[in-house]
Amino acid sequence: MWLSPLHGRDSAYLGTLQYHRLPWRGLFVDVERALAPFAARTHWGKQHTLTAPTLRALYPRCDDLLAVRARLDPRGLFLGPHHESLLGVRSSLAADA
Repeated sequence: MWLSPLHGRDSAYLGTLQYHRLPWRGLFVDVERALAPFAARTHWGKQHTLTAPTLRALYPRCDDLLAVRARLDPRGLFLGPHHESLLGVRSSLAADA
């Protein structure tokens, strides 16, 4: 729940959808910018332009989640390139190769 956009505060949920064959980035950047003054939390598991520092700023329990993740998966077996980038962590499996 720590990375739920609704965690720890009163919330409303707005979904942004578009046809899957259209380029998504322009629309989503516009929506993220429009909602930024409200500290809107983009759903981290869907298309977005969040970076690791932005994610940490928007989700107050992000560091707690990363600590649990590191404890339960110390080698990063369940981390792919997308999640390494998004969470700002690196798998130690690359060093084993």
